[in-house]
Amino acid sequence: MELNQTQSNSSRQSFSIDFDLYTDGDDEFKQELISLIISNIEELLWSLEQGLAVFKKVCHKIKSTTAIIGDSDFDELIHCLSNEHIDQDEKCSKTNMLIMQCNTIIKYLDGESH
Repeated sequence: MELNQTQSNSSRQSFSIDFDLYTDGDDEFKQELISLIISNIEELLWSLEQGLAVFKKVCHKIKSTTAIIGDSDFDELIHCLSNEHIDQDEKCSKTNMLIMQCNTIIKYLDGESH
């Protein structure tokens, strides 16, 4: 699945997920999938405040969601924040970037749901 980006990574506001690759046009299943992805992204956001061990567990749990999103920059942020040796300033910066990306994804998915 490909994520179509219409702006640079630092100012990304719009992208598209081809849900037909996963739903074969079944709108009910699409809505369930959107709900699950939103729930997983919200859990990822929550885990940022729960410590590294919880964050890593959630990251592992939502691997299917990150695959559907298909954004290598999103994956890289998650990978970077999973590193226990990350510098505190970099951690703060990457956390803020991840929060912004998560919120952008949720906003997009809200627009895709009926």
